[in-house]
Amino acid sequence: MLSDSGPEYRVNTPGAGSPWRFTVKAAKELSGERFPGYVESRFIYRMAQSENLLPFLLGEYCAPIAIPAVRSNAAWTMYEAAEIRRMGFVQTARRFDAINKRLRQAGQGKTLQERIDERGKLRKQVFGEEGQLVVAGAGGKHICAACLPVLLRSNLAISIKPPQTMATQ
Repeated sequence: MLSDSGPEYRVNTPGAGSPWRFTVKAAKELSGERFPGYVESRFIYRMAQSENLLPFLLGEYCAPIAIPAVRSNAAWTMYEAAEIRRMGFVQTARRFDAINKRLRQAGQGKTLQERIDERGKLRKQVFGEEGQLVVAGAGGKHICAACLPVLLRSNLAISIKPPQTMATQ
């Protein structure tokens, strides 16, 4: 659940019974982990992933996610916790630090930032100012694609197998 509590919003990783559980169902190394905390709104987006796709339409229930990245002028910028702390968002930085600490403990070599932008998949998401955005699942088991006007993509991050720690509840 997102709740406005000043400059940073209360967030948590979806648990069993959450309508957003599908966003973390494929988690392996951090299965069952929860990361409650606070995140500043500029780091909260709606996530489009294959589970959201309906034939020709993107489902209205795009899960909210908190990621250490900001889109401005159509381009993404990734931020380390120290940079976020310098912006004045201490609780946001603490949450992303906690996630990275747990990833290190689990023996995973990549940080949350590296996982989110695996092979540049986030940074390559540069949309034009007009036309349609077409979203398709990467797998071939259930073929489906959706489209929406580019103007409606302002708060959208497209995800392919998101890391477990991205989703917020």
